[in-house]
Amino acid sequence: MRQSKYQIMAVLWIVTIITVSVAMITVVHAALSESHLYRIKTDGLIGFIDQTGRVVIKPVFRDASDFSEGLAAARPINTDKWGFIDITGNFVITPQYAAVWNFSEGLAAVRSEAQGRVGFIDNTGKVAIPARYSDVRSFSNGRAAVRIEDTRVAFIDKTGTVVLQTSFEYAGDMQGELIPFALEGAFRVGEKRYWGFMNSSGKIIIDPVLDFAMPFRENITPAAKNGKFGFIDKDGRVVVAFEFDNASAFSEGMAVIGKKIGNNLLYGFVDTGGKFAISLQFEAACGFHEGLAAVKVNGCWGFIDKAGNMVIQPQYLNRLSGTPWKPVSPLLEFREGLAVVGTEMGNAYINYSGDIVIPPSFLWYGSFSGGLASVFDGQHTIGYIDKLGNYVWKNKPLGLIK
Repeated sequence: MRQSKYQIMAVLWIVTIITVSVAMITVVHAALSESHLYRIKTDGLIGFIDQTGRVVIKPVFRDASDFSEGLAAARPINTDKWGFIDITGNFVITPQYAAVWNFSEGLAAVRSEAQGRVGFIDNTGKVAIPARYSDVRSFSNGRAAVRIEDTRVAFIDKTGTVVLQTSFEYAGDMQGELIPFALEGAFRVGEKRYWGFMNSSGKIIIDPVLDFAMPFRENITPAAKNGKFGFIDKDGRVVVAFEFDNASAFSEGMAVIGKKIGNNLLYGFVDTGGKFAISLQFEAACGFHEGLAAVKVNGCWGFIDKAGNMVIQPQYLNRLSGTPWKPVSPLLEFREGLAVVGTEMGNAYINYSGDIVIPPSFLWYGSFSGGLASVFDGQHTIGYIDKLGNYVWKNKPLGLIK
C-alpha cells in the first residue's frame, strides 16, 4: 500500500547498528534463523526457542539479535559491550564492542568505542579489516560500502582494499549490475535530491537527474522525476512515463502503481516489461506475496491473483493490528499460506480461500515464519503460535512481570 510519495525511499544511507534496546513490553518480532531459533523475552532478558517452543538458549541476555550465519550478537547483563553467541548460547566472541552488525559473507562490522571507527572481524573474532571507517554497510557480493572519512562512499573487498572510490555522498550495495547513487546534499533538509546509477567500475550509466530511484530488482525500476513516478530501464530509457503519483518496488514480477484520476487516487499493477497487467481501479493495493495481492474496493480489502481476478472478495476491514504501545497496520500479505486481515470481531488469520483458520484472539499479530508467528494477547508479553492458533510458547502474565 503506497500512500506517501517518498515512503518507499528504502535505499537511504542508514546503517542499522544492532544496539537493540528492548523495553519490557516492546514487540519482539518472530525471526527465523538458519537453525530455526526464535527470540523470546522473559523478565526483561532475551533467550531463544526452537519450533516446538522448547527453550534452547535460556533468557540471560540484556539484548540479542537474530542469528545470522550461525552467530547472534548478544549483550550480557553485566556489561554494555556486545559479543557473539553460537546456537548453544555460548559466547564465541567475547563481549568487547560498543556496536556490532550481523555477520554477512563471513564478516561482521564492529565498533570498539561509541564514537570510534568501524572495522570487520571474522567468525572467530579475528580482525579481518582494521577499524578505520566512520561508517559501513555489510558485505554483499564480496564488497562493502564504507566511508573512510565522513562524506564520500568507497567500496572495499574482504581484504580492506578499496576497489572503487566514488565522489558521491550515497551509494547503494553492489547487488546487481547497477548501483544507485546520490549527489551531495541528497539528505539535507531543503536540498534537491539528484539520483543516478553507476556500474561496478564507477562509470555513470544513468545521469543523476532523478528525484528518486530504487535499486534494480528486474530489468526496470521505479524512479521519480519532477515530482512524478515512472519506470526506467538499465539504459535510463523511460519505459513507463513519469506521470504517476505512487509506485512500488517489484514483488513477484509485479509493481504497484498509483495515479490521481479526478478526485480519486487509483492503483493498479505493471509487469516487468512496463505493461499494465492490472488496470488502475483500486482504492489501495499491496504487493504480491505467494501469488496474491491485497486490494481495497469500496472501503474493504480483498485479494486478487496476477490475472486481476478477485479470488477473495473484498470484505475485510482496515483495522489496526497492534499493541497499545505500538499499533501497526494489518499484515495484508500471505506468508506460509496465511495472512492477517481485519474483521468485525478483530483481526484473524485466513488461508488462500479466505477461510478464517485462526479466529480473532490477539491484539498484535506477526507473519508466519518457519511455522510460527509472534502474537500478543494483552495478558502476556509476546508469545508464539503454530498454524492452528495454539501457543507453543508464551510468557508470564504481564501482572507477574517485575
